[in-house]
Amino acid sequence: MIQTENKSENITIDVSQKPTVIKPPTDSKKEPAAKKPLSRKKLMRYGVAIFLTLVASFIYSVGLTTFIIPNNFLPSGITGIATLLAHFFPQLPVGTYLFILNVPLFIWAYRELSKRFLFFSGLCIVSQTLILNFITPYMPVYTDNTLMACLFGGVLIGIACGIVIKNYGSFGGVDLIAIILKNHSDISIGAVNIIFNIFIVGAAALIFGFERGMYTIVNIYIMAIVMDKVIEGLNRKRSATIITTQGEAVAHAINIDLHRGVTILKGEGAFTHKDRDVLICVVSRFELTPLKELIHDIDPSAFITITEAYEVYGRFIQKNWLMQDNPD
Repeated sequence: MIQTENKSENITIDVSQKPTVIKPPTDSKKEPAAKKPLSRKKLMRYGVAIFLTLVASFIYSVGLTTFIIPNNFLPSGITGIATLLAHFFPQLPVGTYLFILNVPLFIWAYRELSKRFLFFSGLCIVSQTLILNFITPYMPVYTDNTLMACLFGGVLIGIACGIVIKNYGSFGGVDLIAIILKNHSDISIGAVNIIFNIFIVGAAALIFGFERGMYTIVNIYIMAIVMDKVIEGLNRKRSATIITTQGEAVAHAINIDLHRGVTILKGEGAFTHKDRDVLICVVSRFELTPLKELIHDIDPSAFITITEAYEVYGRFIQKNWLMQDNPD
């Protein structure tokens, strides 16, 4: 103990106790969290995706060997190049050429694209190669009607491509090239496909004749339409935007008569500067006519725009209006 004195006060300092040292907090290294195992729901989803991918590969192969190749059409993309190689060098089947052409593309895309996309795309290529080499050669071919072969071939290949794309995959080839180029430049995926398809159509016209080149154009067009239908769905909905002064009355009628939900927004006319209600409602195509009649009965001056909704997420009740009586 040390004691000091001065005129104003006594100061006592206790030096017998050790000073308390406050250590700064140290960042403890956290161990990386272990990856959670896939839930049963996700495993089921992956299982269904794998099954649909295999089915799509079979459909694609049937369309190719039954309708396209026997009638001297050329499919789009890398498959068309593989078909040309098999035509000039028949020592190897189409499936083998398709596999050989896709291997360097997959090596190139390994660091660029997601592992899930590559897995399902690789599954498509491998299964398609096996089916084309060992199954479809023993299936019958159709050459009786060129136009019907062109249409059915395009439909089958379009269905197969749509199923694969909906399950986050592709049939490789041009799709891989287009996606990688899109990531590194301003070239769109559509532009790359168009360039390849121009080459395919030109090759078909030069090798098999001008008429076959025209059939190839029709086949690729049908394939694209069917693929879009499969991806976007056949049961598209309609989104109606209604601008009216009777917002509450119109919304109530839609709720009661059509049993559809409505979102009401407040708007203002840019020219008149009058308040307006803006209603947004999603209906099926069978409900469009009842919806327009309902709105017209309440507010004949209402402004309505109707657009196509490719997909609807959330609570949307499916109803078969063809099996119901008119509510009026």
